[in-house]
Amino acid sequence: MPQALRVEHLELIFIRFLHLLAHHPDFSTAHEDLVDITKYVQFYLDLMASQDNVSLLHHLAMKAKTVRDGETHSENLYIMAELAQELIKKKAQEKSWTIQTYPGKVRLPADILRPLPSSDASKEILKATYLPEETRVWLEELAKSALPKEKKERKVPAKRKATSKSEGGPKRRRKRARSEAGDDEDDDRDDDDDVDGRSSEVEDDVDMDVDRNGRKRATSSPKAPTPRPKGTRASARNKAKQRRDTSPLTEPTDEDE
Repeated sequence: MPQALRVEHLELIFIRFLHLLAHHPDFSTAHEDLVDITKYVQFYLDLMASQDNVSLLHHLAMKAKTVRDGETHSENLYIMAELAQELIKKKAQEKSWTIQTYPGKVRLPADILRPLPSSDASKEILKATYLPEETRVWLEELAKSALPKEKKERKVPAKRKATSKSEGGPKRRRKRARSEAGDDEDDDRDDDDDVDGRSSEVEDDVDMDVDRNGRKRATSSPKAPTPRPKGTRASARNKAKQRRDTSPLTEPTDEDE
């Protein structure tokens, strides 16, 4: 659509739209009713408002307070003008648009609007506030919620300093070598203890023998017999005597005495 047609048929009719809502059967100055009327204006802005025409729409809403309603002398048109200005500002904040002063001239529809009787009356209307206090506070809250949220700075964790070779490398290697050497020594000690324990168990495992008189005597584990030189023989009594002399556990028998 050409820009001229768009301005004439879609954007300049915004002031006619405000005049229509001011004469809506459900229009009243109660806050709840104004909240409902707000939905119509927001619907129009969602469809038509853009960065290119937001200044024109805001200019038309301001111009509605420089004239009077041609059908009645009510203040409903001024309430709609102030409501539309606040909603346009909110929309611009949401979209990060800039509202600039509109440079052109706009011809307002003479069939529904009339000029004010004097400039003093125009100044008085421009200074006055017609929007109820409760509705203005509600619109301010809407404007605050429309502000873009600031992004929280993400904290970057501090980088750990890498330990240099001269500081930690050789020391750690030396400590590791010492610990490994200590482990080896402990293992050797454990092995020695195992050997000693086994040897002590073997020494404690002494066979108890009984002599001919019924006395017990300790005998060591049997050893392999040593070969005797030829021509030498010992009697059984000499053998028993030699055993008694060598064994500390035996006592003198009657036969020896």
